[in-house]
Amino acid sequence: MDTERDGPASEPVDTELAGAADRLHLVPLNRLPVDAVTLPGDEELARVGRETSGIMWS
Repeated sequence: MDTERDGPASEPVDTELAGAADRLHLVPLNRLPVDAVTLPGDEELARVGRETSGIMWS
């Protein structure tokens, strides 16, 4: 995985989300299910992230 800001990753990631930008934006916000994007890697991490993350409006 390469990132523009950091260059090549030094370690592999445990999981990642891949897909269209509109879906990638909505899945972490719990507006779409995880299966709306491609999820190679540990699906448990995605589940825990969705259950424990929250959005706070101020």
